Amino acid sequence: MYILTFLILAIAAAYSTFITNKKSLFFLFVIALWFIFHDGFRWETGTDWAPYQLYFRDCLDLEITYFDIGYDVINVFVRTFTEQYSVFLIVHAVIIYSLLVNSISKYSVNSALSLLLLYCSMLSYMGMSREYLAFAICVFSIRYAMERKMIKFYGTVLFACLFHKSAVFFFIVYFLINLRSNKYYLYILGTAVIISISGIISYLPINQILLILGNNVVSDKLDLYYNLKYGQDAVSLTTTLLSLGRKLFFLFLLIFYRDTLKNKSPYFTILFNMYFISNIIYIVFNNTPLQIFISRMNLYFNVSEVLLIPIIFYLFKDRSTKMVFYIFIVFYSAMLLVKSINNYEMPGKSNLLYPYKGIIVNSDYYREMW
Repeated sequence: MYILTFLILAIAAAYSTFITNKKSLFFLFVIALWFIFHDGFRWETGTDWAPYQLYFRDCLDLEITYFDIGYDVINVFVRTFTEQYSVFLIVHAVIIYSLLVNSISKYSVNSALSLLLLYCSMLSYMGMSREYLAFAICVFSIRYAMERKMIKFYGTVLFACLFHKSAVFFFIVYFLINLRSNKYYLYILGTAVIISISGIISYLPINQILLILGNNVVSDKLDLYYNLKYGQDAVSLTTTLLSLGRKLFFLFLLIFYRDTLKNKSPYFTILFNMYFISNIIYIVFNNTPLQIFISRMNLYFNVSEVLLIPIIFYLFKDRSTKMVFYIFIVFYSAMLLVKSINNYEMPGKSNLLYPYKGIIVNSDYYREMW
């Protein structure tokens, strides 16, 4: 399923890059249907399967709710009509991909290429039902920030918070419509790299920070990730530098050629600033005890990469150079896909994503959920 989806999107991206630059509503509709089938018909595939399935089964009988109110309402609504969890997953997928495909069509200069990058980079979030809903709603709201429709923007982001409170960090996007000088970005970037290489974040007094925060959702999550030792394994300097290089490559291209690229899309500036923040967060907190906690929040800004990379193609005038860059992006996407799948590889446990299991595909495969 993953390889087939990857190939379909890669071929579509090649067609839209080299054959035609016109957006096809029919193509977008077909891809949206494929994504809905992909996520809606899965079974025991993805994170948090057991708690979400259990909650759907019992949500009508529970006197209290365990999740955010927006997610509770969708569960109760669907559960009122059916006991089939697959129906809920299909409804969930319809909402998400209607929003995401519509948004990418509006913001991207090459929708097919952006959809390829989105699929490969976001696969690991399949199963994070609440946050993925909040993410899709926030991405939809970018148009309102760009159009300076403050009430609509904040209203939409507040609505996203009904599904996952981490969406509150998206409020900052409204203020990201202006470009700064290159020196401004490079100074902040240099400081972030120094902090990352120094490892100073790993020495923060997490226990004292938890005491200051008190008992709330944020402190509980931070405590959970810290005690499970996410991001606290020793990582070599070489690995750290390679990770930084991967992130900085696109960022440097966008910084140094932004005057050429900023007129290629009306959304360039806001997306560039989102991407810059995303990279700074990644650089500072990568391989630290706060990595997983911060990455869940950084999800909302990461979408900027899949929307900006297609704009970089405008830097290449001849077909051969463009072809080389396209092959590089396909290879990069494949690496993101492998990384997404391997995110849930644990010794002695079943991989939560591989192989893909659905009600039609690999339905007899046994997976131990964890």
